[in-house]
Amino acid sequence: MKKWITHNLMLKIMSVVFAFILWLVVVNINDPDIISTIRAVEITILNEDAITGQGEGQVYTIKENRTASIVVKGPRSKVDKLDRSEIKATVDFSEVSSVGAVPINIVSLPEGVILQNKITESMKIVVEPIRSQRFPVEIETEGSPADGYLVGDTEVSPNVVNIKAPESVMEQIHRVVVQVDVDGMSTDVRGKSVPLILIDGNGKVIEYAKNEHITISAVSLLAGADILRHQSVPIQLKADGEVADGYRYTGMELSHSSVSVKGTRDVMAGVSQIVIPSSEEALSLTDLTGNREGVIDILPYLPEGTELLNEEERYIKVVLKVEKLERRSIHISTDVLTVLNPPDTMDMSYEVTPDAMVELEGLPADLALLNARMLNPTIDLSGRDAGVHVFEIEVSVPENVTLIRQARITVILAYPEEETSSAEEPSSDTVEANNGVHGGGDITEPETETGYHQQETQTQEPTIPVMVKPLPEEPTNEPQETEEMTEEPSTGSETETPQESEVTEPLST
Repeated sequence: MKKWITHNLMLKIMSVVFAFILWLVVVNINDPDIISTIRAVEITILNEDAITGQGEGQVYTIKENRTASIVVKGPRSKVDKLDRSEIKATVDFSEVSSVGAVPINIVSLPEGVILQNKITESMKIVVEPIRSQRFPVEIETEGSPADGYLVGDTEVSPNVVNIKAPESVMEQIHRVVVQVDVDGMSTDVRGKSVPLILIDGNGKVIEYAKNEHITISAVSLLAGADILRHQSVPIQLKADGEVADGYRYTGMELSHSSVSVKGTRDVMAGVSQIVIPSSEEALSLTDLTGNREGVIDILPYLPEGTELLNEEERYIKVVLKVEKLERRSIHISTDVLTVLNPPDTMDMSYEVTPDAMVELEGLPADLALLNARMLNPTIDLSGRDAGVHVFEIEVSVPENVTLIRQARITVILAYPEEETSSAEEPSSDTVEANNGVHGGGDITEPETETGYHQQETQTQEPTIPVMVKPLPEEPTNEPQETEEMTEEPSTGSETETPQESEVTEPLST
């Protein structure tokens, strides 16, 4: 096989080349017919008014076969050089069928070339009426203003546009908007030219500029936006009136004590608080015996030119808290009593009576915290002479506690080693003690537990207690100074000296 192929190889190659050349010569001389497919032939539309001229106007949309494809036959010399522009195809809209099909007619071909077949038989169109509708223009903002600012009122001119479009397009239009850029703005935006945007029901933009059947009265509009300042403003309010006797107003609870308010920069510069008058019914305390709830509409009290940032802050829930007062008695013992200016030359002792009880009124929680030492009980002995003295104990009570009744205590002042007074003639110390005990109508008399007691006569006249001074434990040889006795003992013996005792018998007046 190899020998057969390679034998006379050059002669064989030359034979093949000569045969090809001979075939070309024969073909060019004879010019045989060939068949060829021509695509994308432009179609001319005839009688367009048959569709667009009906009623208020109709439009058509070509759905299929905007161009035609055909098969032609003719001499090779012509078909190989055939240009699609030499072929004329038409559709007559007066021949449109009920399903929107229009036959394609090939009306012109170059001489010698014939139509072998039409690959594209017809053009498919959709005929629909033109609709006209007015749409309000909405304004959207892009970006965020500067800190402490927000977008207020917006405006656009014109705020309504008229759109003419095929029915199928009109059904897609859901919103007509313009967008204003406010990113980082702290001043108003005015007179900015912005394009009109058509949005469908899915939020997608409708490209109306490429549809010759859509006509809009204005595609470029002037838009603006107010840039407002906002801030949190405290609410100032105060309850009014007096609660019922035996009760106390302890404060109020608010659902929110401040609101967010917006306004222009100039207006907000003068807003520092929102004042609610005490005439509001929800702030009345008159004759309350328990908590009271109320609601205040804050809208009427907003400063002029301002608005609420959040509508849910419009109503404030107010709770006025009222609690019942209680009373408590606290005993003032001598170990917590502070004595001011005690005399250096006299002995001092106490006679604690039931009057040494202070009575306070206040809230249970406040009263429970108090004790006698916290009241800082004090008496002042300055300028007092020997005798029995009744003092009102001064106490310091907290502001939220009321002093109902002061405590009293009896203090006995006596000079040391002082002899007893005569049985018939009371000493000056005893008279002073008597004056201290009985001088006031509401002063408590000393009890017998201290070594003193008093005894009423049958005529209910007061008795004068006689105070017996204690004698020294060690008797001395020096004579004692005593007052002259009014009576001598019947036995003629010397008067007996009373022994030291804590209790003496009173002498009736």
